[in-house]
Amino acid sequence: MKPETVLEIYQLFLQSDDCKANSRLADNLKTTLRRYILPQYGFTAAMLSDDLDGCLKRVTQILHHSQEGVAKRLKI
Repeated sequence: MKPETVLEIYQLFLQSDDCKANSRLADNLKTTLRRYILPQYGFTAAMLSDDLDGCLKRVTQILHHSQEGVAKRLKI
């Protein structure tokens, strides 16, 4: 499977052998995403706590929309 969204990348990481062998990796990634990365995209702590997967899905949409805006400004 070739991941196309941030959520798919996250899910692949959770399914990786390294992550299965060390569950703290998943916990550390979740903490990093919730505390430091995803709030920069406008997600609140409550949103991230209630629906992390949904927020990750929306990040891909946000990034795609941002790229379209840049392409329009640069007329690519």
